[in-house]
Formats: sequence, C-alpha cells, structure tokens
Amino acid sequence: TRQFHLQSKNNFSIAAQLFGVSDQALYNSVMTGASNHGDLPPVNAVQSRDQLVYEVYSRLVTWLTTEINNKLPDVENGDIPVNVADLPPFLDNSSGSLEDLCQNLVAEYVQMLQNKAVFARESDACQVEGLKVPPVKRQRCDDIVDMAFPVPHGLFQQLETSCNNLAIPDKSLLKSIDTHFKTRKDLYMGSKKLGSGKFAILHSHKQVEYHVNPLFRYQDLIIPNRQAQNLLLSSRNITLQNVFKPAIKELSNPNVRSHFSYIDYIRVQINALRDQLFGTIPHLVRCIRPSTVGSVLDEGFMKCQVKSAYLPDIIHRKKFGYSHWMTIHDFLRRYKYLDFSLLTNAAISEETCKLVLKKVGILEKGPAITKKYVFLGYWHKEELDLLANNLIWKITLVQACVRGHLTRRKLLEEAAAARRGFRDRVPSFRTDGNASRISIEQIHEDDAKEDELFESMISKTLTRVSDLPSSAWAKVVYMKQMTEVAKVYAAVLSLLVTGSNNPFDQLELGLSYFNTNNRLDEADYIVENLEQGIELRRDSDGSILIKRNCPMPVCVKPHRSQ
Repeated sequence: TRQFHLQSKNNFSIAAQLFGVSDQALYNSVMTGASNHGDLPPVNAVQSRDQLVYEVYSRLVTWLTTEINNKLPDVENGDIPVNVADLPPFLDNSSGSLEDLCQNLVAEYVQMLQNKAVFARESDACQVEGLKVPPVKRQRCDDIVDMAFPVPHGLFQQLETSCNNLAIPDKSLLKSIDTHFKTRKDLYMGSKKLGSGKFAILHSHKQVEYHVNPLFRYQDLIIPNRQAQNLLLSSRNITLQNVFKPAIKELSNPNVRSHFSYIDYIRVQINALRDQLFGTIPHLVRCIRPSTVGSVLDEGFMKCQVKSAYLPDIIHRKKFGYSHWMTIHDFLRRYKYLDFSLLTNAAISEETCKLVLKKVGILEKGPAITKKYVFLGYWHKEELDLLANNLIWKITLVQACVRGHLTRRKLLEEAAAARRGFRDRVPSFRTDGNASRISIEQIHEDDAKEDELFESMISKTLTRVSDLPSSAWAKVVYMKQMTEVAKVYAAVLSLLVTGSNNPFDQLELGLSYFNTNNRLDEADYIVENLEQGIELRRDSDGSILIKRNCPMPVCVKPHRSQ
C-alpha cells in the first residue's frame, strides 16, 4: 500500500484543494488517522489513511490530466482527451524488500505493455497509410520481465512448499535467486558481491538493491486484505475500481483465503491493462510518483516526470495529427541532401531543419520543429521521401553518364596513341610491373566496333543502375582489353580517390574504386584508408565488390599535400 504524509503547509494546501476540504481536516486525517471534522467521514485510523492515500492519487491523476488537456490548444475537429492511468509506482529506494521487487516487476511489465501497445497502434496506422513501419528499439524492461517475472509466481511459492509452509531462511532463498538469475549477469548482481542477504537488479532506468529478511514467509507478499480492498472499491478512481472489482468477486466466497496475493493482483491487473491499452485511443499509461522521498507532494517533480516520459510531445503529436516524428539528427541524416549547401559543415540544429523544409516548400505547410524532434504529417513524409528518391536517381544517372563519357574518351585517346605507332602497352591496361607490347589491331580494328562497344556499355550501365537498391554492393569491373569498360553502381554518397596516375584521379565517385597497378607509392596508403570507410572483396568472376560501412562521406588523400 502506498502511504505517504503531506507535511509542509504548501503541500497540504494543494492536496486540500484537490479534496475540496480544509487544510486542518486533511492534516488531522493523515497524521492521526481519524477525523473529527464533518468534511471527512469518521472511520478507523488505518482505513482513513489508506483511503486517503488512494483518494489523493485519484485527485492527482485527474488534476494532471485536466491540466495537460487545458494547456494544449483546441483542434478544429474537436478536442482529443488524454487519459493517464493511476498505476503502482516504481519503488527505487536505495534498498528495497522482496515486496518492492514484486511491485517493481509489475511496473516493468506495465511499461512493456505500454511500449508494445503504442508501437502496435502506430504500426497499424502506418500500414493503413501504406508507409514503412518504423523500427522499434527493444527496451530493457522486456529483458527484465522475461527473466524475473516468474520469480514471485514460482520461485517463492516453491520454496515455501519445500519448507513445509515454514519460514524460509534468507540464505536458502538467496541461493535460489542467484541460481535463477545466474545466466543474466548483465542485469543481475548476486549476494557474493553485495554481501549476505542482498542482491541487485538493473531495471529499465536504474539499478535497485534488494534485501531478504531472515525467516521470510511467502504470505508476506500480499497487497491489502479484504478490508483494504473494500476501501479501494469506494475510491472515485475508475481505474482502481476496474482493477480490483474482478478480484474481489472471486474472493466473495467466505471459504476463500482472506489474503489477496501478488499473483492474483498481477493477473487481474494485467488483464485490465490489456483492455485499456488496446481498447482506448489514445491512452497513455505512466506511473506518477508524488515526490522523491515519499513524504511530500512535489508538484514540480510530478510535472518533471510527465516531461521525462515525453508525454507533452506525444500529446502534441496526437492532437495535431502528426503521424511521423524523428529526432533532428535522423531528419538531417535522411534529408540534408535536398539542399546541397548543407552537405558540408551543416550544424545539427532547428535552423538547419528549417532550411531543408524551406528549400522543398514544406516549411509553411504545417510541420513542427522542437529542440529535439521534427513532427511531420503523413503527406509531409511522403513528399520528402519522393523528393529524396528522385534526387538520388538523378545523381546516380549523372554519375553513370559521366563515368561512361570519361571512359569512352580515355579509350579513344589510347587508340589514337596506338595508331600513331606507340607500341608500348597503355599504362591503365598494365597487369604487372613489367611492360608488354600489343599491336594496334589488338586494341581496336576500326572505329565502328569501338563506337558499338561504347554504346553497348553505356546503355547497359544506365539500364541496370535503376534496379539496384541503395544498400546493394557497388560493382566495379576491371578495365580489360576489348571487353567491358570499368563501371560502378552507386546510389548514395561519394568518395574522392587521389594519389595515382590514373586519369580518374581527383574524380569524386560514388562508392567506387578503380584498380590499377600504375599508381604512385601512396596507393597502398589510399587502399588502407578506403578499407576504413568501405568493405572490399572479390567475387568468383574477379570483380571487386565494395560496400559502405560508414554512413558519412569518405575522403581519401595521399601522404603529401596536393
């Protein structure tokens, strides 16, 4: 049961306003457990405190929900309310008990359900709109739940049965817990490192240390008994009523045990949460704590929790119909190519995002930019992707045409040199360090065959380049005598090859590397730098295959400055 006291005068005033009673009546009910005022019903001290705790939480949730909705501007098609469910908080004390462990495991499971529900709802919306479903990052709470959720259901109960319903020694219990968690050393720290009676689990947000009391009893893992459950039903919090009503109906039989175990609590609560998460749009679930120490009501701390959970951003996106949102870094990584002035020394900031959106004419059509995120409507995302894909296609086409033209011009020059009587082998066709000689007839028989070769290769390159995805290997073929000219398939970014005698030197190529032995001594250094940004391998046909490893442009330069 969550019990805390409102001690300062200012905090009592806030809570009293939530209840609609006087400060003195609230103070008397909390501190003494009984009420002598007409504002609150005179009940048992423990009952009054328990009921007051849940009522305060109920009013706080209502207050938070109302304040969030009121501060957001109205929408033309009507207001979309935001619901915040009142759930058990995460107990992150410096040293928690096994009861805290059970409650924290429930909180982790609730958070996991929230993540899955939100992602499932957004993926369904993307599929309806025909958009690609964004990848979801695996949260640590999934690992915690998979690893530790069976503990209160199976391990403790098994130990209790094996000990003939007697108290379990803390050493035996810790030994069993260490055995259960031994395969997940990244999330669990056992008693050998922390000392006798202690262990620690790394939860989704911090590591919490727990302790085991000597002579532990399984019956200690309970939430309030039947009397406290009836108090919960009298609460005005609809969420609490929906959670506890089914369980109390099951326990209405007088022959049933009087305790409501954590196992029943987990099962009932999760079933109710599934209905809430998947049956309400939108429905935001978050555990809100009143303060860091549990003894005061800290309004600033509660608002900070709302902001740290990105609730304002999510609410803003839902209310104004933003179906896509991404960080400023991801936005610029995807779309900065739409403005060529930003390709070099572009700062990751709001102003840079505005320049990109202004360049494509979308800035004045509804997108929103905050300090961390860019919010886009579904048609904003589609238009940006269409412009980016068209730009990549144009760049790829220009690269293919330029490379084909340069290759044709180079071969023409080599053929003309051969006709003038030079019988030494052309450098770019050299296969080893020793020079060899070929005849003019071996290079080109006539201009007709030469033109036919050029047209065939250029046509083949332009045709195939459109069929390759941006993540495909770039194919580089050796420049061979009377066969295919060198060609490269590239769709993204570029690198600069320098430091060789090859006519392609100082040419900016997309994912390309033309192999030749006629190069300066710095060539080996260039290859080493190339392999840092891209991956090279050779296929069965002798072709060099290149794949980019680094998402940023790669610039290769020789030792000496040029």
